[in-house]
Amino acid sequence: MNKTQRIALLLLCVLIQTGWSQSKKEIRKVEELMWSGNDPDFAVTKIPDKWKNESAVFIARKLSDEYWLNANTYGRIAYRHYRVKLLDKSAVEEFSEFSFLKGSHKMGMFKRARQGRWASKDKVFVGFKVIKPNGKEEKIDLHTNMVEMQSTKNDYKKVAIPNLAPGDIIDYYHYVEQKIIKLYYLGFNTHNLSDQHPILKQHISITIPPKLELRCDVLGNAPLPTLENSRKRLKTYSHSYNNQEGYVKPIWIYPNKTIPTIRWRVLWAYETKNRGRLINNLSNTRLKKHYQVDLIKNDNNMYKEFRKWAEKKNSKKLKELPRKTVLKDLFYYSRFYWGEKLRLRRTYKKFRSLQSSMASNYFSRIGYVLRKLKIPFDISVAVFRHVGDTERQIGFSGCQVLLRTPDALIGPPYIHIMYDELPFRVQGVKAKVIYSSGAMTKPKMFTTPILPNNGVQTTLDVSVDQQALKLKRNTQVSGANKYRFQTRLVTQLDMANSSLIPDHPYLVEDKPKYKKEKGRKWRLGNLKKLIEDEYDQKIEKVESFELVQPGRTEKHRDMIFKDAFTLNAFVKKVGPNYIIEAGKLIGGQVEIKENQRTRKYDIYMDYPRSFEHTINFQVPAGYEVKGVDKFNFKVENETGGFISSATKEGNKVIIKSRKFYKHNFEKAEDWDKMVKFLDAAYQFTQQKLLLSKTSD
Repeated sequence: MNKTQRIALLLLCVLIQTGWSQSKKEIRKVEELMWSGNDPDFAVTKIPDKWKNESAVFIARKLSDEYWLNANTYGRIAYRHYRVKLLDKSAVEEFSEFSFLKGSHKMGMFKRARQGRWASKDKVFVGFKVIKPNGKEEKIDLHTNMVEMQSTKNDYKKVAIPNLAPGDIIDYYHYVEQKIIKLYYLGFNTHNLSDQHPILKQHISITIPPKLELRCDVLGNAPLPTLENSRKRLKTYSHSYNNQEGYVKPIWIYPNKTIPTIRWRVLWAYETKNRGRLINNLSNTRLKKHYQVDLIKNDNNMYKEFRKWAEKKNSKKLKELPRKTVLKDLFYYSRFYWGEKLRLRRTYKKFRSLQSSMASNYFSRIGYVLRKLKIPFDISVAVFRHVGDTERQIGFSGCQVLLRTPDALIGPPYIHIMYDELPFRVQGVKAKVIYSSGAMTKPKMFTTPILPNNGVQTTLDVSVDQQALKLKRNTQVSGANKYRFQTRLVTQLDMANSSLIPDHPYLVEDKPKYKKEKGRKWRLGNLKKLIEDEYDQKIEKVESFELVQPGRTEKHRDMIFKDAFTLNAFVKKVGPNYIIEAGKLIGGQVEIKENQRTRKYDIYMDYPRSFEHTINFQVPAGYEVKGVDKFNFKVENETGGFISSATKEGNKVIIKSRKFYKHNFEKAEDWDKMVKFLDAAYQFTQQKLLLSKTSD
């Protein structure tokens, strides 16, 4: 369990830092509940012989959620209790310190809860004790061992566990009492049933009152919780997930699809038959109600505006246009209608993509337009790839609504997305049709396409400036790769200027509010971080930037930008000569460690993609260059490849490379094929050019 995991385990349920001033009586009450010794799993000190060579073993993990309802107020009493035995120095170091954000709700189990009108004060309790091999117990004094830290953006609390040694056991818990006005904002809870360290005993229980329903699903072939008992009309669903082997988390893995995982959410039971029940499969009727897609909105205003715009654009009556043209125009007009005309009027931080929660507005209203034009369609729901792929998960969480016609599959009108693009999270997944206009005859379950052409093409003009490299870069980005650049480099003003209707009165009126200077600073700050992450070094500043095109229109689909900056870490002076780490100019590459070369988990990546670099390196006057031949690599197979070449033309060295992944998924048995081209790309980054001073 790494530090990030440990942080999550420690205070997953902290929403608001208002409960640290509990009375001593309350603290003793919770401590007695956690450490009374009534649970035999937390009295165990020995571990099975098969795990004696592990770094650490969880002797017991217990997760309990109890929800309650009082008038219009909901609440939850939740605790997480852990008992872990440390077997080597690595585990001692790992568990000797616990850190968490002070006052954080973003790390909370209720990820969608927010401070404000629907959340009230929480009471949060934590406790730690160490059991020595001789049986002596030492409680950790939080007043002595908790300190506050500051980072650039956040304040942290840190708990130090002193005097740990191999053979010790740490027993720790966190306990929360919470009130919340709206159940909906609690969101889904996700808990991985396996960990980096083995788990001997693990028990999960969820208790709900009769007017609520428990939506629950378990991934990875693990069993669902079952009804354990009913008390005072409360129903408890529980299960023990024991003897879980540990795992080393590899790169490119979707834990929820690979590791046994339980997900649950508690909602109001609108149907009497579901009160107090565990639900793990929603009917089509429930799905339509959930997404409100059967409520086709009679939106004549949008229809009239769209018809007027489309007929002016195409110089034809709307009903005379080809169906494909109507669909494409309708998509872009919808993106404008919700993503630009409305969303751009909000605050600077909220202008980005339209969320899937807008599906009931978008798909129902676009459905009305399609009905008016007699274009058949259906509406389906797809589960995000990183969430899972079983049919019963549809309608729980992590889903995307899609609209399908005989000519196209259309996703939500996210503010940067193109007509023939789908969000990469729902490419290559199963989708279930939940509503049909009646004229569609296609299957009720189908698999969405995987879209190619997700590329980054970069040209670098590089020159030596004393012991630094000056770079001028031209970058062209296509497909799903655009997302991480657009969300960081395209400002509100850029979006307004590249809008479908840039002269719309709403946008013209609001352009002065977009604060050009603030947007510029925001963009340059993001770009500086992107550069530093790519080249693994700090830079002083971005020296210049030009957004050639934001990649948001049919005419200019790719995003193109130019920038300039200086790198200081890739030049080393040796006497009169220079060593240039030219291979690292393509950015950091994956280094496959020895313990990563065998793999049992399938490989999940977001999308097929390619990265092409052309490096024009200017050889300084008075120097000759050596090592050009070391940059030639060629590895290609059915999973992907890395191909590179280098030539000297006059006083320039031109280095070209192309790295590509052919699919978004590979079977574990093909991992060795991927390793071959990943190794080649990494070895490329280790190659250097030598600039040798000439005798002249």
